[in-house]
Amino acid sequence: MIYILSGPIQTGKTTSLVKWSAGRSDVFGILTPVINGKRFFMDAHSGKQFEMEAKDVELEVVSIGRFKFSRKAFEEASQILDHSISKGWLVIDEIGPVELNKQGFYEVLNKVLKNHSSHLLLVVREGLVEKVIELFELNRYEVISKDQLARL
Repeated sequence: MIYILSGPIQTGKTTSLVKWSAGRSDVFGILTPVINGKRFFMDAHSGKQFEMEAKDVELEVVSIGRFKFSRKAFEEASQILDHSISKGWLVIDEIGPVELNKQGFYEVLNKVLKNHSSHLLLVVREGLVEKVIELFELNRYEVISKDQLARL
């Protein structure tokens, strides 16, 4: 089953996921907390964190609007996702404008959708759900709010 956690921007979706996954041994994937105003990738299983945003000296970046993300960080996060296929709950926080431009987690999500055999939880901001469903041709999914996480 694919669950799509959706809600407006900056309303605590990631914070709710961090709380939901804490102490669970069956949650894998990537979370994207904001810490002291900076965006990070976080391995949902190990808790390891690394910066998402590109440093000024990085040449290879993924740009969306005013944001510049490190391509290297996306590659590391994608490897975590790739190694987590079918291990339990697989969380991808988030699928958004970067993926709609066929960058970021686009390739690894396509692989996950073809090969996952466990529960998949995608975070998609409000307003982009239909575009994500269409682009990735999702047909078996349920859209949930952060208040519904506890039942999973």
